[in-house]
Amino acid sequence: MIVTETCSFEASIGEGEVRRFADLSGDFNPLHLDADYARRTEFERPIAHGALLIGQVSRVLGMHIPGTRSLILSMKVRFPKPLYYPATVLVSGNLHSFDNARETGTVHVRIVESSSGSTVLEAEVQFTLHSSERVTEHRTSSEVFPSPGSRTSLTRQILVTGGTGGLGAAICAELVGNYQLVVVTRNPPHPHSESIRYELIDLERQGELEAFLDSRAPSEFSAILHMSSAPLVRGPIIHSLPEVRRQMRHAVEVPILLTQWATLDESAVRRIVLVGSIAGTRLPDIQHPSYSLAKASMEHLVRFLAAETTSLKATVNVVLPGAMSSGMNRGMLDRQRKSIAARTATGRMVEPKDVADVVAFLLSDRAGQINGSSIVVDGGYQG
Repeated sequence: MIVTETCSFEASIGEGEVRRFADLSGDFNPLHLDADYARRTEFERPIAHGALLIGQVSRVLGMHIPGTRSLILSMKVRFPKPLYYPATVLVSGNLHSFDNARETGTVHVRIVESSSGSTVLEAEVQFTLHSSERVTEHRTSSEVFPSPGSRTSLTRQILVTGGTGGLGAAICAELVGNYQLVVVTRNPPHPHSESIRYELIDLERQGELEAFLDSRAPSEFSAILHMSSAPLVRGPIIHSLPEVRRQMRHAVEVPILLTQWATLDESAVRRIVLVGSIAGTRLPDIQHPSYSLAKASMEHLVRFLAAETTSLKATVNVVLPGAMSSGMNRGMLDRQRKSIAARTATGRMVEPKDVADVVAFLLSDRAGQINGSSIVVDGGYQG
């Protein structure tokens, strides 16, 4: 089924709409219809029925996301402020999740009173698709305003930083079957994967990432996966301040910039996953102190970011892989591999697929209650 993932339209609600709704529903509560009565309440003037606003939620589901095959299963609704009429409201919807196998999903709907900018309704709607041999979507083009670059399929899009190294490439390969990936990288691989779109961005150049984010809308993405890291450089930390700044740019500054962008209005981002290392707080690497300091910072950072994204209903977590023989360790001697495996409860070193599986889970709808956490993937290594 083809649907838009975002929609936006305006609706006018005046006395005529309120009275017609009262006639249809039988709800003639004077708070909605009698100005003299309403004047003696804390509201001071009539307000629209909350259920009238829910009708606009039904319009989002039935006409736009997912469209004419929609059947609403359940709904959670909140009314932060009353709606005084006459008024013009902006109704926006975002597809939060969709299970292709079960044909069920979730849509978030928000209604804002246009003149004041006040949110008068927030809803989370669970839906399924009814069967149909032939489905024709009916859309009014003047009502639907998809963001630039937004897709018209149920496949979700992830913004990835640094997905071209050994571990990053393995994680991306695990995700391409369920997501469309936009990978921000300085050096895309050759040949390019047809399933991944690469954006040439140098994260260490101040302003490049910021300019890229300014050109894209967070409503286009359901998740962010941050995997970029500066190369390892040996040296004492007290003589390596430029290297410290370089590592901290990847580990702290870039994730903060990405999260700031993810919290903009109409954002569809609900999962933010960082990839760190057990070389942070768990097993600091004395030979590479700048790297370890930066990776340790990520573990504290996710706790702060998780607390500051609650209004977005997004989760922020960091995955801490153990030692692997790929990527930056690909030159490891065989005796070193055997030594690490011998000290690991599982009897083997961590493989990129092990980390990719955990990342894929944290990006999924099933991980909604994991937030602000550092997930260690080291097989029970006892270093």
